Amino acid sequence: MLLEASGLTIELPAGWQGRLISPSPHLPTLQAASFPLQPDDEELGPLSTREMAAGDCFLALIEYLPGSGVTPGRAPFHEAGLELPLDPSWFSPEVAGRSVMDRNFTQAGRAFCLHLVIAGSRLDRRRRLPLLDRILGSLEVADR
Repeated sequence: MLLEASGLTIELPAGWQGRLISPSPHLPTLQAASFPLQPDDEELGPLSTREMAAGDCFLALIEYLPGSGVTPGRAPFHEAGLELPLDPSWFSPEVAGRSVMDRNFTQAGRAFCLHLVIAGSRLDRRRRLPLLDRILGSLEVADR
């Protein structure tokens, strides 16, 4: 499934859900998951991620628009582009059956935070990283 919204394009595998939400005027967010997304969820998906099963993945790509107090290319968004492949050490230790990773970066002059959640064990996380690398490798960001 090809998800295109707000100058973002990403290829999601069969069975994944994706959408663009904007609960805040300065934080448009692309969300995608290997399980059903909850309606009326927030940027980081607390409602959606509550019932994740082992091996489930959730990603949120949050854009910080001009006027949100962020400058693309400056700390904490100084990294140029999203570094792939994902490194397992970037994820938090497993808490309540989930590991989380947040990476800030600038691409095409736009500031983003990538928030990833993987449910399950360390082995589940390692097994899902190649799929997440493929999904994130498909991300295209157009100039605003």
